[in-house]
Amino acid sequence: MRTTLLTAFVAFPALLAAQNTVVSPVAAATTGGGGNTIPWNQGPMRYMQVHSDIKNQFRLVNQIGFRMPPGTTAYTGTRAIDLELFLGDTVDYDEVQTTFAANYTGTPQLVVTRKIVNMGPQGTQAQPFSPFAGMDIPFDTPFPYLGIKSLGWEVRIYSNTLTGTFSPSDALSSSNQAATVTTTGAGCTASGKTAVMTMTASLTQTCYHLTTIFGLTNGPNSAVTVLALGTTNPNQSFPGLCGTLYTDLAAVLNVGTTDASGTIPRGGSASYFFKTNPAPGATVYAQMHSLDLGSSQTIPVANSSGTRFNLPTLVPTTVREATRLYLFGSATGTVASLDIYGIIGYALATQFKY
Repeated sequence: MRTTLLTAFVAFPALLAAQNTVVSPVAAATTGGGGNTIPWNQGPMRYMQVHSDIKNQFRLVNQIGFRMPPGTTAYTGTRAIDLELFLGDTVDYDEVQTTFAANYTGTPQLVVTRKIVNMGPQGTQAQPFSPFAGMDIPFDTPFPYLGIKSLGWEVRIYSNTLTGTFSPSDALSSSNQAATVTTTGAGCTASGKTAVMTMTASLTQTCYHLTTIFGLTNGPNSAVTVLALGTTNPNQSFPGLCGTLYTDLAAVLNVGTTDASGTIPRGGSASYFFKTNPAPGATVYAQMHSLDLGSSQTIPVANSSGTRFNLPTLVPTTVREATRLYLFGSATGTVASLDIYGIIGYALATQFKY
């Protein structure tokens, strides 16, 4: 017994000194993806990435690294990035919410205090995937990842200075399919506006998950607004109502109020995420309705343009168990925009060193 304990104590420092790596999404260990400029070519911004495919092993993580997408170009430039970095246990990749803090299951650990981190030169791209080189971030304090929950890292970028040429980062995506959205009719002109009230819509299924994003322009200012969904389009007008009804109002969702310019931004309060596609192939009609107290109509409601879409019928062939979310323009904002490509199942290829 004494010999065994002595052997363990002798070996322990060597284990701490050993440097191992694991890559997530796991497919990135042998497969390259496509280029993405977020977050290392941007600033200021807040960025978070959640990894659910490297559980079941304790790792004392002391560095993360990134790489270029496959190619043949040589990049010789550098970036000086004013940042701080956090790691923590998180919810799984398909349970991510747009509020950054809501994704942690405990208190995240500051592993890189705010400083200038230099990246580059990155070198020359390679096929079928480039090496993890020139984009490492060593930690000031290692993070003890127990491997029980998903692992999340979050960077807050305050400024970003480029010198020379610098490649985007490699990123991998799950299978995805966007719905085709068509306009079923024009909206009316709300009080105080010169252009018609217009709703925009996009729907994307990534993995098994469905993200629906609606936005509004030229609505009444600071007006209570609802989103109506239906299975048919009555295409019907009523005396005293500004505009035409393009849905049968089968479901009505409160989306809050328009801003001071009559806008509901894409990716904001009129956006929704479903863990499963509720009705693949189904035809849905959508329209927004805003209370318009300045209207001269008998019924003080302004109606937007209408849209029609078929929910995607994607059968996913690739699932990346990692997710990202981000916010442009601020390193300390609390809520990310949902109006981003591949929030679920899309992530930078990330190498964890331990």
